[in-house]
Amino acid sequence: MALRKIGAFPIIDSAADPLEMREALDWLTVILSELAGGDRIFWLVPETLTIPLTAGTASYDVQAVMGSDYPELGVQFPIEAWIEDDESNRYAVEIVTRSVYESFEDRDTTGPVDVIYIDRLYPPTLKTYPTLADTTKSWYIKLTVQTFSPDFQGNTDKSTGLRSAWQMWCIYKLAAVLGDGSIRRVPSDEIAGFQREAMASFLKLQAFENREHESTPSVCEYRG
Repeated sequence: MALRKIGAFPIIDSAADPLEMREALDWLTVILSELAGGDRIFWLVPETLTIPLTAGTASYDVQAVMGSDYPELGVQFPIEAWIEDDESNRYAVEIVTRSVYESFEDRDTTGPVDVIYIDRLYPPTLKTYPTLADTTKSWYIKLTVQTFSPDFQGNTDKSTGLRSAWQMWCIYKLAAVLGDGSIRRVPSDEIAGFQREAMASFLKLQAFENREHESTPSVCEYRG
């Protein structure tokens, strides 16, 4: 549809040009990567991860520890965490920045885990503080994360993962990129139109669709 918007895929053709399709998919990857890195996108938040802890171990390669349970799209950034024992008792855990983690003078301290730090490398490493000391039961870090967006480069058969409401935004956003010289050079006023349509769609989605929905009544300050 984005290719059709810029005149690269006439409706009378049975398929888009393969080279143009490949270029469009490369740009689709770039666009969705920026979307996933710029905000919390709820369709990129998988089930909560369960990371088993080992007494005496303070650093964990999350992908190696989780094995086949590691998200297929990887971990882009953490959202929320807590610690849980084998009796399903939960306790709060704070996710801190690297500077806060590095500020702890004695990172060899043992005891109940209060803090975790997750680096931005791939695959990510999770560090705990203090280091778990309890050997009487099993302990787990429960971690809510956002994944990366799918990579479509050279792959015409992969699902975008986009919720249907995001398709209009994606078509106009992609058309604006493809029409500025990536595939065709369309007039600047048409590009501006694509950008306006994409922004209008994006703002509507961010205001409602890309939010968690609950039945609890909204509460605001009394204003007389």
